[in-house]
Amino acid sequence: MKNLLKIYNPIKLNLLYKYRNLSYKIHKVSYYKFYCKCNINKEFLEFIDFIEHIRISHNIKDINLDLLNKIIPNYNKKKFGVKFYWGLHCTCGNSFTSSLCNADLIIKDGKITLLRLYKLYCIKCKKIADFKYKNILDKYLEERVLQKLIYKQYKDVFSKYDQNKDYKELLEGHKPELCEKCRLSKSGHCWED
Repeated sequence: MKNLLKIYNPIKLNLLYKYRNLSYKIHKVSYYKFYCKCNINKEFLEFIDFIEHIRISHNIKDINLDLLNKIIPNYNKKKFGVKFYWGLHCTCGNSFTSSLCNADLIIKDGKITLLRLYKLYCIKCKKIADFKYKNILDKYLEERVLQKLIYKQYKDVFSKYDQNKDYKELLEGHKPELCEKCRLSKSGHCWED
């Protein structure tokens, strides 16, 4: 994470983009995406593409990962819940995706750290399934926290957008009995926490 923060600047954007495309080319899957709150119906396969969108479409010229690196300490000990779409596989051979995967992360000592990755259970055998591409998932979750920091830092720009506009579509087909966070939630539904 820290290496990514040090590498980035607007001039090196294309170089970093090429590096990430090469390193994740084999594992790049459709669920590794970023969306903007402005609901432009565009998905960004790379976090740096999302930053470019912020810079151009929202006219935030000073946005870069160096700036984010400076504001991370302001959120020390702050916890972030991240909901995401990801693929899983089970020892029984079943592979599936879920639109309501959940993770809790914290900023501690200037680093984004994964606190908990909530388990999902296989619909076929009811055993705990494993997340695919775990190394990519960890990086993706860190970048999702950085995305949340951007929204907090520039809340005057993003507060006008309804972040839950199409959220009901995500709930379709989610089975709370197979979701660890739903099981632990007081309401019985992970999307209400």
